[in-house]
Amino acid sequence: EGITFIHNGSFKPFDVLAPYISDKYKSLIQGETDSELYFYFLLTEIDKYGFLQGIANALRFIKTSIDHSSANMMIMNKDYLVVISEHDPKNKPEWADEVYYELRYRADQNGLAVASSGWNQEGWELLPNHSRLIYNRRDFTYSVSSLWTSLPRNDQDNSEQNNQSADCVFTRDDLVSEDRAERYGGNRIDVGIGRGQSDWSICNQVLIGRVSDDG
Repeated sequence: EGITFIHNGSFKPFDVLAPYISDKYKSLIQGETDSELYFYFLLTEIDKYGFLQGIANALRFIKTSIDHSSANMMIMNKDYLVVISEHDPKNKPEWADEVYYELRYRADQNGLAVASSGWNQEGWELLPNHSRLIYNRRDFTYSVSSLWTSLPRNDQDNSEQNNQSADCVFTRDDLVSEDRAERYGGNRIDVGIGRGQSDWSICNQVLIGRVSDDG
């Protein structure tokens, strides 16, 4: 169905979302990670309510009903990139600093980039906790809103939108240095998407991205 997903955080217990995953996706589970179950839970809700509304419903449920350190994630289909900042400061790892789960974004003439903490982000805007950023890949606009607010009217969608393929490629990019990646134990998430193609890469287990205007 062409959906790309990354998650930084944890749920307690790791399989707490399993009862809420549809049988359609339970049969696909291969590992023992909360991130895989999180993804299939999101897909379950997307099947019911559409891409954007399904994500919105899933995050409200997690916020109110699921013990978590962080549900920070990025998910993308053909039409949208959705970034979620949802974390509980009380449950962060003991070794993590106060900004460990913070997400920041930058918009310029090249498009939009979103990144986690751990490197110089001077001039980037904080994506507040308990909020979402929706980037419209069709008209290159974006919105930031609370997880509790209704979706912007121009971002309403239907359940057919997730049956599309995402156009991402994997390349090498040194946006985050390897020594910085080691410092944070390979748990940082970063992605960029612009008016051209999206470039994704893995640097020492760190998913990073850069804005490209090649398109």
